[in-house]
Amino acid sequence: MNRRLAAVALVAALAAASCSNATVFDSVDLAQTPSSSKAPATTARATTTTASPPTTTSTAPATSGAPAADSDPGESYPAEIELVDCPGGMAGPDISCGLATVLIKADEADSPTTKISFVVMEGFDPQLSTPVAVLQGGPGGASSDLSTWFPPREFAQVFVDQRGTGFGTEDFDCPEIDEITIDLLALDSDTALEQELGAYSTCSVRLAGNPVLAATNTAAMAADVESVMAGLGHDRWVVYGVSYGTTIALELLRRSAKGLVAAVIDGVYPPDLDVDVAVAFSADHAIDIIDSACRADQGCSGVIDGVSSTLDRLMNELDNDPIVVAEGGGVPNTILDGQRLAFFTFLMLYSEREVSYVPWMLAGIDRRNTEVARWTARLGSSNMSSSSL
Repeated sequence: MNRRLAAVALVAALAAASCSNATVFDSVDLAQTPSSSKAPATTARATTTTASPPTTTSTAPATSGAPAADSDPGESYPAEIELVDCPGGMAGPDISCGLATVLIKADEADSPTTKISFVVMEGFDPQLSTPVAVLQGGPGGASSDLSTWFPPREFAQVFVDQRGTGFGTEDFDCPEIDEITIDLLALDSDTALEQELGAYSTCSVRLAGNPVLAATNTAAMAADVESVMAGLGHDRWVVYGVSYGTTIALELLRRSAKGLVAAVIDGVYPPDLDVDVAVAFSADHAIDIIDSACRADQGCSGVIDGVSSTLDRLMNELDNDPIVVAEGGGVPNTILDGQRLAFFTFLMLYSEREVSYVPWMLAGIDRRNTEVARWTARLGSSNMSSSSL
């Protein structure tokens, strides 16, 4: 494994650590990329259809009773639905928000319950009334966040939050790391890693013993989605999952979820994926693709003499002599060393827009251009904050 692969593997390890509920996932699950994350642009999209979508399902939320204690635990239970005011930023004329009461242990009919959040965005074509359940990545991503930038479609979209996210009753977030994320940039990468892991350890201790977290795994969250869709009155529906959301979607297919007629899995994370290895090699492969595309483009190749080789060289140079980016105005400096440059570059691979800037960013850093270094630090800081990395 070359040095770039090793650095990205470290990113993958941080990604796994950043998921607060990763340590309690069962053996089928793997700690995936961080909350609010998507798979890099090189991952695949697949569609599985199990039946022709009908056009008769209503999208209006319906309230149903809690599951009976003597119900067959092998069955799916309609969640009890409670409509609530939408959090700030989510409200809209065709948006409704709610809490769904689901079993903490989906395979136990007499299990205690918890409430997870969801958002419904109504469709505008009555002839396409089969709704789509939208599942964010993670583990730890809130699907409801996607409702703020997904456009309305012909069909209704139901954004079902994972446990401990969104505006449900449980909160698995780690404020211990959120509070120090930006300050870590003023430290070298090795020191920042020590403090980051310490913050995650503190968060883990605080959340230890939470019964909902202890029962949270892919199977449970798939059961939650099925229960929400049933509770909303949908007897036929489609699932769209991205990144770790595809893992939940695959579990829904495996369990033959009631009413599920089709699945779109985008940026696939199969349940047997070795994430640390896969993320490292995928990122390395993405850089090589960018390198080849740049060499074939006259404008790009005139700016930088090889994306891959320049990144490798800069990582060595900056670890020995990092760039200190001074913002002023009370904003902490950013130490741009080799590992952090690899990290910031990795985060840019998640955006089709940002990935096009990689060659020019690296060329500017190579020339020690102060403005490019400041731009890189600001973009990296923003991406870290938005992805909870």
